[in-house]
Amino acid sequence: MTIVVAKIVSNLSHLKSHRSVTNEEVEQKRRFSTFVGLFIPLLIVVPGIIIDQFGSDYWSLGYGGSVCFPNHYPANVVFFSGPVVFAVGVDFICMIHSITQICRVRIATKYWHKLNIYQDAQIYLRIVFLSGVFWIVGILAAIFDSRWLDYGFTILCGLQGLCVAVANMTTNRARLLKSKSSD
Repeated sequence: MTIVVAKIVSNLSHLKSHRSVTNEEVEQKRRFSTFVGLFIPLLIVVPGIIIDQFGSDYWSLGYGGSVCFPNHYPANVVFFSGPVVFAVGVDFICMIHSITQICRVRIATKYWHKLNIYQDAQIYLRIVFLSGVFWIVGILAAIFDSRWLDYGFTILCGLQGLCVAVANMTTNRARLLKSKSSD
């Protein structure tokens, strides 16, 4: 998810350039994003498996029972909590960058005098809420050990994926590709 957020912010930052992008450039960016998206988790999972199988008991991941993530102290920090905090930090930085980019575009287009602070605040609060609600529900589920909050967390994450899929399928580009394929 963090890779998607970073890619969106990168695209927002480059909106001011009006040059056309070739299919080769798009394909190259897709390959790179796919490689990064597959490689980064491997950097966490493969060492975790090796340490769990062949390492000392001190670094044991602590899997067992109904637990689906490392729950012993050093392994939890290195292989679960650390990457999660890093991802949330990157998401926060990307959000701040998006907000500053929106303000820069407004200043550059001379719409600053028509600025409606409350409307912008609503947009920013929606971005913050949508980016944080899933983690808040997940953290509360872990703190209170509530199965209902776990269900809510799973449903919210699934709905987020569904909304992203629907948004991607209903873009003008997707409609154009669908109409070309049906002809």
